[in-house]
Amino acid sequence: MSLDLPLVFAILMGFAILMYVLLDGYDLGVGMLMPAADSHQQELMVASIGPFWDANETWLVLGVGILLVAFPAAHGIVLGALYLPVVAMLIGSLMLIKSDAEFFQISWAVILPVVTLTSAFTLLVIGTGINALRRRPVTGREEMVGLVGIARTALAPDGQLAVRGELWEGISEQPVSAGDPVEVTAVDGLRLRVKPYLKKKEVRA
Repeated sequence: MSLDLPLVFAILMGFAILMYVLLDGYDLGVGMLMPAADSHQQELMVASIGPFWDANETWLVLGVGILLVAFPAAHGIVLGALYLPVVAMLIGSLMLIKSDAEFFQISWAVILPVVTLTSAFTLLVIGTGINALRRRPVTGREEMVGLVGIARTALAPDGQLAVRGELWEGISEQPVSAGDPVEVTAVDGLRLRVKPYLKKKEVRA
């Protein structure tokens, strides 16, 4: 049995990103509480998450490293699209350096809430996008595949069928009698390719 290395690397990369997201919840929770705390409490909150925040970034670095090693083409595409955000991140990092210049100084009371809200929004957008990709198409040809209808005439191999109240020309490689349920397998122009439907399921004709 051969080992599917791309799949293994994809699983490892997904695990690293998942661990980053799960462990980052602690940082996000503290960041959400920052605006309601006084200056002394904010200092304690920042000190409490400092070591964990830095350690948690290791999972993100691991995921990006796997992407670079295992999928260099994808890494090039992703990194190319992230040039501007990376530059913004580097400029933001400079603001965290202790400096006497006022324009380089920024309060942690500002940093943590902004990072928290941005991270939470980003995770929400990513989750919504993943759910959208997993949903069944609701328009176009792809939406028709898998629907169940009723043969209005015998299909041997051509005939007519009703799917969701619409009358279609259909073709079936197997004989279908009038009134039998059929399942759409493909859309061929203005005709539907179907097959006999044997499972017990509500028929939408």
